[in-house]
Amino acid sequence: MPPDSVVPLDQEVIDIGMSKRSIRQRLDGFEQTALKPCRGKKSSAWKYRNEFVQDYDELINFAGLFVSWRTFPWSLNEGVFDYEQRLLREYRDKWGRRPAINQR
Repeated sequence: MPPDSVVPLDQEVIDIGMSKRSIRQRLDGFEQTALKPCRGKKSSAWKYRNEFVQDYDELINFAGLFVSWRTFPWSLNEGVFDYEQRLLREYRDKWGRRPAINQR
């Protein structure tokens, strides 16, 4: 069951990121990358698959994975990047590390 509310700085958050793609496109891409063998660049979905999932049944059902997002007007693209960076800094300040998938 997903939580009633989402706090982007909860310790359970594993990834903070932005995308110019729609949420549907982003989630479809995440699913396809997580379920297929990795070729080339390692993505957040590949890291999720290798570090957070115990077996294929858990992976294919995305058990325990909840996604939240916030939309921004296209005119605020610069502001979106700043917001992402601020959340990453605040998360690091609170927990002493970045979210697990953001460990680049």
